Amino acid sequence: MDLALTYGCNDNCGHCYVARPRDTPSLGLSEWKQVIDRCWAAGIPHITFTGGEATLSPHLRELIEHAEDVGMVTG
Repeated sequence: MDLALTYGCNDNCGHCYVARPRDTPSLGLSEWKQVIDRCWAAGIPHITFTGGEATLSPHLRELIEHAEDVGMVTG
């Protein structure tokens, strides 16, 4: 499962596939954890954190830890 944590990005590439404004609101930490839990319950074994630029999400580290704690492989 690919999860677009944010549409924010430091670049403005002409070839970018993100078809949303960079300031599109994102989910909060607890909401993302619920998404991860639902993915795991649905049998999805692998999460890829993407965006925009996933490293701009203030929750990235905690979400990686949460996904791995439930048993998922992360990327």
